[in-house]
Amino acid sequence: PWTLYGATKASLGEILSARFPHLSVATARLFSVYGPHEPTARLVPSVTLKLLRGEAAPCPSGVQSRDFLYVKDMGSALAKLTASAVTGPVNIASGEALTLRNLLSAIGSE
Repeated sequence: PWTLYGATKASLGEILSARFPHLSVATARLFSVYGPHEPTARLVPSVTLKLLRGEAAPCPSGVQSRDFLYVKDMGSALAKLTASAVTGPVNIASGEALTLRNLLSAIGSE
């Protein structure tokens, strides 16, 4: 992990496994989740709301890639992980990175 936040999350999984070796511990690594009730300052809702109001939605160059996953799909993945015997860190994402340009173009074309 590159951030204190990421290091803290990673450490928690290791601490739980060491402290409770009889438990199966899986640590879900959630990526860019979007959907209803998301704070309006985040990328997807902020651009969507501006476009719905007929406003310009200036964006950065758009070459950055992110893996976005709809919140209901995230919930389904977490439920499956909880019911499984999987242990250790688990990436929960779509598995397909999109450039921000492609994501925002798709939002604008809807």
